[in-house]
Amino acid sequence: MFAIGGIVQCDVLFVASPPMNLRMFFWSLTAALAGFLFGFDTVVISGFQ
Repeated sequence: MFAIGGIVQCDVLFVASPPMNLRMFFWSLTAALAGFLFGFDTVVISGFQ
């Protein structure tokens, strides 16, 4: 790291590789759908009025 005029810059960027981003997207989508289905099941079983 070095500073130029009060701005700190970093030599190394920590960016996830595209396969990791894709994996995180599918895990997030799976978790969201599971939560939606669990909530829908709960409403159906409890007998929405």
